[in-house]
Amino acid sequence: ALSNHFMHCSEAAVSDAKLVISSESIGYGIDILQGIQNENKSSKKSLKDVATENEFEKRLLSEVIPPSDIGVTFDDIGALENVKDTLKELVMLPLQRPE
Repeated sequence: ALSNHFMHCSEAAVSDAKLVISSESIGYGIDILQGIQNENKSSKKSLKDVATENEFEKRLLSEVIPPSDIGVTFDDIGALENVKDTLKELVMLPLQRPE
């Protein structure tokens, strides 16, 4: 809401040492917050479908971040190719082939 207010208003309105924000800016901030909450709910629902065997796994599952929410790939890593290949082997291979 604050960034939207400053983008659309050239001067800041101050009353009693408090910034006055327009209702449109507050509505914009609320819309963004509701969108974020809806995304979080949908990702939590998809994780609830995962079968767990004990209480530890249930608690651990609440902290799992879905891969679609991470937004970082190995291409984003600014390292040498051999370092990236080693990271892929250490991180991805055990997940793909647990045996």
